[in-house]
Amino acid sequence: MKFLILKMVVLALLYGGTTQMVVAATPVTITNIVSDSFNYPAGPLAPNAGGTGWTSAWQNNGHNSMQVTTPGVLTYPGVTPMGGQINWGGGPFQISDATRTLPAVNSGVVFVRFLAQFSAQSGGGTPNLRFLSGGIETGAIGGNSGCPGIYYSILNAPALSPVGCTGKSLAAMSLVLVQIDYTSSITKMWINPVLSSFDYLNPLAPDAQANLAPAIDQVSLYMRGGSFDELSIFRVTAAAPATAQPVPGLAWPSLLGLALGIALTVAALRRRQTHS
Repeated sequence: MKFLILKMVVLALLYGGTTQMVVAATPVTITNIVSDSFNYPAGPLAPNAGGTGWTSAWQNNGHNSMQVTTPGVLTYPGVTPMGGQINWGGGPFQISDATRTLPAVNSGVVFVRFLAQFSAQSGGGTPNLRFLSGGIETGAIGGNSGCPGIYYSILNAPALSPVGCTGKSLAAMSLVLVQIDYTSSITKMWINPVLSSFDYLNPLAPDAQANLAPAIDQVSLYMRGGSFDELSIFRVTAAAPATAQPVPGLAWPSLLGLALGIALTVAALRRRQTHS
């Protein structure tokens, strides 16, 4: 009987001391810098100025105007399309372009994301999304010969030659996700990642990587064919950890009293059995 009472007392003390549980899996917070779903009337892209975060309207750089097609959007699981898409708007072998400015991006880690179905071949400066800072090209994503020219690649500046090749076709409708790490001076690119399980803080191995980190205060799109949609640039940070929650239970003095009460009840029942 003494052993039974002692065991109950120890269990009561142990249970009473367990007051917290561990909370795992930290969520992420996505902070948008700029985005555009090209929700514009059908016709020339410039001088439309929708989307969020931009510091100018869309403009031309001296070539044919990009054209908005609506209805019609590029789609991909995890991306909600809106409005239309933009298409190459020139004649055979002619270039279409569009450019727009944004707040300077040159520190920390940022992501660039877009949907595209470019032309099957590359060269002559297309097809690609170029990054500029202070009017000077700092890099690009897409193609410009090399790699070979049928694949997505990370392009350097000013030559816009491939420095990281994916082996993924420019002609296929794809979601392109690019991470620019200004602290480490590294750019990584994924083609068609599974967004529902993509770990932005600890991503899987990229399809291409290059030792550069292009600063951005302007983006320019150059194409000789194909379509482009859902452009966004954003930061990803770890969300604040959840606060540990108390485990429901009684205070240890109450548990101790409960344990002693049970022990005394058991002892009384045994005495009755002995005298009956």
